[in-house]
Amino acid sequence: MNVWLLVLGFALANAATTIVKNNDLYDSITINRNSPEKYPTEFELGKTYRYNFTGDVRTSFPQTGNETIGQRINCTVEIVPLTTGLWNMRMVNTTVFEINGTHDRLETMRNSTNATMELRKLAKHNVTFQVSQGKIETIFTNKTEPEWITNIKKGILNMISLQLKKDKVYETDEEGVSGTCKTLYTVKETTNEDLVTILNVTKVRDLTNCTKSVVNKEKNFKAKTCDDCEKTEDSMDATATFQYNITGTKQRFIINQVRSDARYVFFPLGVKGGSISVRVNQTLRLFSVTEDPLFDISKEQESRGNLMYKVPEVVKVEEEMLNTVNKVHFMLKKLESQSLVNFTVDAPSHFILLVRSLTEANFNTLQDIWNLVRDKPLQRKWLIEALPYVNQEEMVLLIKELITTEETLLTTEEKMTLMMKIGTIRKPTVKSVEYLKDICEHRFLQWPHNKKVNTEYVYNITSVRYSCWRSLGVQINMLKKEHKYVSPSLVQSVTNCEKTFDKITKLTVWDETVYKTKTAAQQSTKVLGDSMTLEEAKSLLETVKTTKVREMCLVAMGQTGLPDFIPVIQPIIEQKFTQQTLDVRIAAVHALRRLKDLPNKVLSILLPVLRNPYEDSELRVNCYLVIAKTNQRPSVFTLIGQELNREKSMQVRSFIYTHLKFLAQDVQPCNRKATLAARYALRFTKPVDMGPTYSKVRAVRTFDQETKMGTKMEVQTIFSEGELTPKRTNLVGEVELFGKKTKIVEVEVKTSGMTNLLEKMLGHDGFFYKRKSVFDLLKENTRKRRSVSTNEEELLKINKKVSPYEVKPEEPRMQFIVSMFGNRINHLDINKDYLTTLIKEGKFKTDFSNLDEELAKKQVFNTTKGMMLMDQRYEYPTIMGLPLSFNTTVASIMRVTMNTTVTALPSLISKQESLSASFNITPEVMVNAILKMGVHTPLIKFGSAVNSTFNFTLPVKTNITIDFLKKKYELLMPQIEQNLTFMNFTHKMYNFWQGNQTTENHTVVNTTLTNRKPVKNVMCMEPFQDQLVCMNMTYVPRLGHPTSPFHPLTGPSHLSIFSLRKPMAPKTIKLQYNVKNVDNWEREKNIDIIMTLTGKNWEQMEYTNTTTLNFLLNHANKRIEITVRDTNRPRWRAGVVAVNKMGEEVDMEAKWGLPRTYTQKINNTDKDFNREYFLKVNSQSWTWNNTRNITMFWADTPQWLKNVTYITKTHVLPRILDMMTTTTEVDIRREPVFNPIINSTTLSLRVKDNRTMDVELHMPIEKVTIFNVTVPVNSSVLKETLPKAVSIIQRRVVEKYLSGNCTYNTTGNFKTYDNFTYNYNLTGSCAHVLTKDCSPNKRFTVLVQNTPTPNNLVHTVPIVTVFIENNKIELLTRSHQNHEVVMKFNGVEEMRTHDSPAMDYEFGKIERNQTHFTIKATLGLTVVYCKDNVTSSVSPWYVNKTCGLCGDFNGETFHEMKNTIREEQTNSTKFAASWLVHGDSCEDPTCKLTKEQLHPLPEVVYLANKPAACFSKEPIMMCPMGCYNDSPENIFTGTFIPTKQFIKVGYFCMASEDVKVTKSQMQARSELIKEQPVDLWRDVEVPHGCICSNNACNKQ
Repeated sequence: MNVWLLVLGFALANAATTIVKNNDLYDSITINRNSPEKYPTEFELGKTYRYNFTGDVRTSFPQTGNETIGQRINCTVEIVPLTTGLWNMRMVNTTVFEINGTHDRLETMRNSTNATMELRKLAKHNVTFQVSQGKIETIFTNKTEPEWITNIKKGILNMISLQLKKDKVYETDEEGVSGTCKTLYTVKETTNEDLVTILNVTKVRDLTNCTKSVVNKEKNFKAKTCDDCEKTEDSMDATATFQYNITGTKQRFIINQVRSDARYVFFPLGVKGGSISVRVNQTLRLFSVTEDPLFDISKEQESRGNLMYKVPEVVKVEEEMLNTVNKVHFMLKKLESQSLVNFTVDAPSHFILLVRSLTEANFNTLQDIWNLVRDKPLQRKWLIEALPYVNQEEMVLLIKELITTEETLLTTEEKMTLMMKIGTIRKPTVKSVEYLKDICEHRFLQWPHNKKVNTEYVYNITSVRYSCWRSLGVQINMLKKEHKYVSPSLVQSVTNCEKTFDKITKLTVWDETVYKTKTAAQQSTKVLGDSMTLEEAKSLLETVKTTKVREMCLVAMGQTGLPDFIPVIQPIIEQKFTQQTLDVRIAAVHALRRLKDLPNKVLSILLPVLRNPYEDSELRVNCYLVIAKTNQRPSVFTLIGQELNREKSMQVRSFIYTHLKFLAQDVQPCNRKATLAARYALRFTKPVDMGPTYSKVRAVRTFDQETKMGTKMEVQTIFSEGELTPKRTNLVGEVELFGKKTKIVEVEVKTSGMTNLLEKMLGHDGFFYKRKSVFDLLKENTRKRRSVSTNEEELLKINKKVSPYEVKPEEPRMQFIVSMFGNRINHLDINKDYLTTLIKEGKFKTDFSNLDEELAKKQVFNTTKGMMLMDQRYEYPTIMGLPLSFNTTVASIMRVTMNTTVTALPSLISKQESLSASFNITPEVMVNAILKMGVHTPLIKFGSAVNSTFNFTLPVKTNITIDFLKKKYELLMPQIEQNLTFMNFTHKMYNFWQGNQTTENHTVVNTTLTNRKPVKNVMCMEPFQDQLVCMNMTYVPRLGHPTSPFHPLTGPSHLSIFSLRKPMAPKTIKLQYNVKNVDNWEREKNIDIIMTLTGKNWEQMEYTNTTTLNFLLNHANKRIEITVRDTNRPRWRAGVVAVNKMGEEVDMEAKWGLPRTYTQKINNTDKDFNREYFLKVNSQSWTWNNTRNITMFWADTPQWLKNVTYITKTHVLPRILDMMTTTTEVDIRREPVFNPIINSTTLSLRVKDNRTMDVELHMPIEKVTIFNVTVPVNSSVLKETLPKAVSIIQRRVVEKYLSGNCTYNTTGNFKTYDNFTYNYNLTGSCAHVLTKDCSPNKRFTVLVQNTPTPNNLVHTVPIVTVFIENNKIELLTRSHQNHEVVMKFNGVEEMRTHDSPAMDYEFGKIERNQTHFTIKATLGLTVVYCKDNVTSSVSPWYVNKTCGLCGDFNGETFHEMKNTIREEQTNSTKFAASWLVHGDSCEDPTCKLTKEQLHPLPEVVYLANKPAACFSKEPIMMCPMGCYNDSPENIFTGTFIPTKQFIKVGYFCMASEDVKVTKSQMQARSELIKEQPVDLWRDVEVPHGCICSNNACNKQ
């Protein structure tokens, strides 16, 4: 027996030899030997080398769970060297396994029979490849072989590609499947016992450091790459290690075994936020060498390039289209069924699958799908929502067919949806862009001249075309990025955008018969929204062309990002040819935003506009934003910062400074370049702190260095001069992740005329206070003219003399634009005419006569939107040749359903006495985010995934009843009688594996690696009896963060907010606001606020619980009382009393709870109490060291209040103090109190100087002192009593930020509403317009003049005349009666004594004391008069509506001096003289000056030695003919004597033979003279008085 074993062993030793690697038998390689004497030390021609190949790909969540999933490919690889440079390879007996296990080992491996059979069929062809010095250069394979099969074979060939050099350690750029990457070689040479040379080669390849790499990226959202910050490309780390066992030399060798190991780690939400890992292991082991080839060379081969991975082309097979139609139809039916009920969390995923299925369809299939659903409204709607996200040219072709067809296949709303979303294509082709161009140039929605046109139709025309041209611009920009080229025809098409629209509008002839001709009665009663006349229609068309259409074309040019359009854009910005509207110029400025490659050109165009203070502030701010976006050089920012110190416009200065400050404080790495530039610029810029009505940038931002994630919420408000509301507001929510910035949401609101609208609604004469119909804003009738009174005749005469300009308020208009992930999803443009048209010809189809009847019916509004917020796909090749895919898909479904009825008595259209309405609103938002990483092939898909769902709903049912006469307001809210989940968020993690014909198999990740159990938190609150609102949060914490749920990808999470109703929960909640004793409102304000709950108790009996809060404010007693009662707890009471004491300090006491008698020491005094809880706040007067003490005492407090106090003291207060220390210059000291004060806390304020004080907080066991606190007002205010201090601070805040105050004193010093100061001495006793309402309403006029004395002299003590609502009020000072101030009302002296009580008039109130009169008009004007000065104050409603010596109240000071024709003057005398009310003749007792429209120069002037007549180019205040100027010394009396005042006047001269005749002839041709150039300048005196002879006056 032993002999036979010895013979057998000898035979086996001669038949095979085992090469042991590193004495590791597990890694030993056994090869067949052809002869006992020879080892295979090189690849020999004509022999077949057979290798056993095993390739594993596994995915997992390495920081969360231990589970892995993947696939294994086993096969025999046969390699035959045909020639020195040409080899063959094929795969034999390929088998595919599904594998499951952990990171350490495999647990299950199952043969995937179907995938195996299919893969064997596809991979049966051999591959021929060229080899040169170990490097594989070109690969040839069968023409019919799919590209993804060839990629797998490239992965195998990638293992035998070697570039061996003489060095033992070296780095080279090596070509492989992943591209040309940096590869580090390590070579170790050994020999075995048979003296055979063994080479152990290790090469490490950095797969993220490749000069040529194949990454297929597709995304439908914008993400801007940042070059200034540290980032990881594609948020991924990838390395590969190859280990070789080789026999032979570096020049001639044979590969015995190869092992490769690659790891791909994807960080989708930050480095520390969790990762998904893919591990690839390959083994190639030589087990047989034979003499003859075992397969034939294929004759039908083609080149497939080098080893680099190729992205397979998507081939749509007709046989598969039927399955696509079925899938689409299935998803549409799912969405249709959910549209009829409440959406479920699956709705967004169904929308995602719908888009995915549509992507598989070709053009004919898309047409079939459309024909299938065109008559099914809900399915059709969902198809319209999904089509633009398909991202293929077949989709664009279908949309083109649908929109441009002669049949009315699509509604305007559907066209709008398609045109707005079609710009989301991120990989457009030349054909798809050409299709889109054809749509924009087509004559659909043309302007029809042969049918009635209203505002709604015009809106539809411009909106649909605007969306189309904007999308075309976006697509051209994407095409340029993808192909680096744009055809001239596309550029020419966008250039001719306006001409195209003009051509379309001229396709038909105007038909006069369809347009109305308005009668005189219709013209006298204007009803907005009526059909237009022919002239109005033509005018509207021209307006649309020069505004909306031009703006549309500029937007398209800007979206392209091409410099070809600069010659078109630049003249519009610079106003070179024609006057453009502001919106058009702003659109032209924004059109330069994408030209970052031409920063100097953009700077040269926009910087002159930015520097020009006379340009509109909104335009200048937009110029700055574009410059900052395209030029982030420190030199540019520094230049702007230095010029900011000289900036005249406070709107521009405020915005730029806050923007620079915001940039300088930015912490996001992507903005590092701009941040450094802004910080440098701020060194040269003075700080600016303006009020809330000035343009500003506000932002909240965070960046976490650990997760490399950042968020930013930025709000830009751009105000126009003289507006209370921003002209433009931009809200941007942005996320930075791995060096890429993505705008999650952007909301832009553009408004105009909103101040005028708010005044109409909320002002003194507004619809709210007058209880008029809000529909009067849409429909206005001209009022009948009444007879003119004497006061009005006098005012008309004054206005005729002064001829002031009129400020016409803009019509209210609002544009609302919403974009998500860089894609515009909504654009709404609303104005008054459009709303009226919608009512008259849209929803209600009424001329307002039966609007009450229509609104009383149930009106239903329903809108549903489906959106692919993010669809991002990255395909990256693994070393195995299988495509590794990263897919991130986020979809949302939003729906808002509203039912409403409105009833008003007597009518909604006229004045209402009562109003009742019911609203039932249900908003629903569902979001589904799916993140997958794995291998996707046509046969198998597997990997790891995260599925997050979010849904939100908040149904609101409300009934509102208002009694305007009794001032009773009631809000009834029926409660939903079931438990309701308001918000639900679910985060799941799983591994998946799916075969070609099988459903997806999920394996939930169980978070074994976290070593922690899920954390569960449930919190509930009970806002009403038995009605709970709860939050349930469950999450798996990450290692190192045991209490934080804010580290994603670390485990499943769940968050829900829901209501939980108990049996006795209320069924209805009613809130009432009642004013008691309406007639006594001014003296005492007595208000009841009542909450009533109704429901059923445990015994199913109806119950009613009422809680009443009574608020009583008694002005006479200076007392406030608040009382709370609850019928459910009859003995429970709550009361708060605040009283002004004799010293006008304030004491506040609060008692609440059940009756309870006890005694407790308060402030070292025993005090008796009769309620459970007591709290008192006492304000003490100032003491000798300028310290005010505000002390709070308490006897007992509820446990919840104690808890709040404890949390505030231990958590909130320390954080506030730390923040103050780091952000301000205060010093803080904390020290214990050794003698604790029981039940007392004192706040001490000690003033140090005008702007600083020390604050001490004495708590029972601790004292906190904050030194050098800066206060926003003069700290002397705090020395006043508390009520007076609050009143002063309130008044100063209102004066500073809202109201306008203008002052004038007797020495000629003026300060306008905008705090601009100048000097001007009132001329003689002539009246001047101090301030005036220059809006069309002309609600008031205030005149000021010096006081004439009985001896024909003038005193500088002012006389003020106020015209308000057909009333004339005169305020003057009697110099002969001790300078007593006097008031005359309509010519009758009233309020004769200084202690006269205030008098009420229809227009308001007049008050007086010994030295002052104060007029307080309810329309928003206050005039304070005394003998030395006059103060005029106006409410914010008069912003940009005033004129006169007090200015225009627009917030700007640099062009404050505007004359009566709104021209800016640089000379204060010239400015003020234009507002002088000239006299009628030389006999006028108050003012003898007259206005000379064309003043002939009295002196003789010669032109070319010939006499010439010269005429002033502007009106001049002169003494009448025959009179001469009197000296101020002869006119004025008193201590102050004004000096002479001169103005510089320009004259035009013309040669004349007879100067006198020429002067008389030109008197009537003043307009012609104004157009002529200035020939000479003269200083002309504005006289204070005139001396006229009797003869001169008689001659007049």
